[in-house]
Amino acid sequence: MKIHIVVYISIAILLVGCNDDIFIDRFLPNDQPILVISETDNNKEISFKSSNWAILGVNDIFSYNSIKAYDLNGNSVYLPFKNSELGVVHWKSEFVDFYIEKRSPDRLKFILNENLHNGYSQVLVRVGNEYDQKYIELHLTPTQKYQIDSVVYDWKNFEEYQGNLLVVDSYVIKNNGDTPVKTVVYPYINSVRTISFYDPYVVWNEKTFENYLGTTLPLIPIPDIIDNKPIIANTKVSFGIRDQKLETDLDKNLAVEVSISPRERREVIVYNLVEKYTVPYRVYVSNPRTAKKLEFSGTLTSTKPINYYILKRVVPQITENE
Repeated sequence: MKIHIVVYISIAILLVGCNDDIFIDRFLPNDQPILVISETDNNKEISFKSSNWAILGVNDIFSYNSIKAYDLNGNSVYLPFKNSELGVVHWKSEFVDFYIEKRSPDRLKFILNENLHNGYSQVLVRVGNEYDQKYIELHLTPTQKYQIDSVVYDWKNFEEYQGNLLVVDSYVIKNNGDTPVKTVVYPYINSVRTISFYDPYVVWNEKTFENYLGTTLPLIPIPDIIDNKPIIANTKVSFGIRDQKLETDLDKNLAVEVSISPRERREVIVYNLVEKYTVPYRVYVSNPRTAKKLEFSGTLTSTKPINYYILKRVVPQITENE
């Protein structure tokens, strides 16, 4: 009986002592290895000291990622893999695409296809067996952005709106005297051209366009109305910023004299007459490295001041001594 107990204890000690070897406790110089995978160095591989381990899971800082697993024949399977099971994990989101491959019992390979984030994406790959688990930390650095190939406007559905008035300034002038009071207004001092992109099917997010196109968003040409016709001239705006304000060629120092008659209280309202148009657009982009293509579409609206009007509206006196 004592001999049996000693044997059992010896076996238990042996198992515990072999635990490190069973699970490749030191497959890299560091316990928690950090691998940097880039566009120019997009394949990294780790060699293990044992085959008694499996891919258990993938954790990252983006909750919307889609993670799928396959066996080596391409059949869908589920994580975690069984101990020593071979297979491939495909981790793909809107902006990140990479693979984790266990095609041999003692090797793990990481392949980066794309990371469109403007900083590195951190991913933790969990591996192990019933004895122990480890995390392999991956830093996926940014890869090449998309470039604009062409911008197409649907001229058949170009719509121009005339006679629109926009209030740019207003204030009340009170003349309690017996002679006219003169004041000066600057009808163009606050005048700007406004540009707006709209897509009814998506929530516009500037960060999304920065991920696809870069933090310095590319410029695209937009139509101008010249001689009552829409043409592509020299006006460009950043694609990816929904609402933008552009300077006009109007004279911001233009001064207009306004006279208020004796004993009158007037609200002076300054209007800009604007030319306004809407036109559907399509922006085609592609990635030179991956050859992927994307299309952005929606409606562009432009509102541009072209003239001014000044209204002097009578405002009744509230009290005689006001």
